[in-house]
Amino acid sequence: MIIPIAADRPFFQDLTIEAGYRHSHYVIDAAGKPKFSADTYKIGGTWQPIEAFKIRGNYQQAVRAPNIVELFAPVVTGLTALTTDPCAGAAPTLDANLAAICIAQGASPGSIGSIPNPTASQANGILPGPADAKAPSDGGTNIFGSGGGVKGRSKSRGGDGSIDSDTMTTGSATVKIIKPPTEPGGAPASTKLEKTKSLTNDSIIELVEAGFSEGTIIRRIEQSPVEFDLAANKLEELRRRRVSDKVLAAMKAAMGEDK
Repeated sequence: MIIPIAADRPFFQDLTIEAGYRHSHYVIDAAGKPKFSADTYKIGGTWQPIEAFKIRGNYQQAVRAPNIVELFAPVVTGLTALTTDPCAGAAPTLDANLAAICIAQGASPGSIGSIPNPTASQANGILPGPADAKAPSDGGTNIFGSGGGVKGRSKSRGGDGSIDSDTMTTGSATVKIIKPPTEPGGAPASTKLEKTKSLTNDSIIELVEAGFSEGTIIRRIEQSPVEFDLAANKLEELRRRRVSDKVLAAMKAAMGEDK
């Protein structure tokens, strides 16, 4: 939703705000019917105090629902061959450094010297599924760059459909200095901007219904090619669609029918 607030006023050549919101609720067809909800939104605005200077900013949150692989990919048990455990037997009792390493790896001090070799010649470990995220303890990852910021969060379980959505929050700001066009040789061009698409009666009606100010519409007429139909029945239709007399006068002037 884009809302025009002000136009053609001192320090408010153009002022608009835009906003949007969506609430989504997901139920996964799996055991226990896991479910979750997600909210997405955006808010932004544009302020153009003068013709040659514009500031625009926005802040928004987007959500990506998990796909079927992320929902149901199983947790994989990885098996690593280990015929001889360096911490097994009396070896750690003969080497203080090795004993310290074994204790740091989880062996209790009382077991040093009596740890057996793996009976199956394998060391077991749990490998994460493809959707598992490595996140800090607060559940978020922050990445900030010049001109904008991004913050993301991902939660996952894997294997049983109990995975949450990925959430991404972004914000940015832009300052734009609009340089007037120049003619060959460096001379400033005419302030009348050439548009590839000509304005028609329908174009004016669309601008009025969108809520643009009278001054903005007149300036657009003055700066654009036009193909208006100013027959009596067409003028009556324009008045019926709430096109003001000042805008009609600008349309006639653009067509050379200002008398």
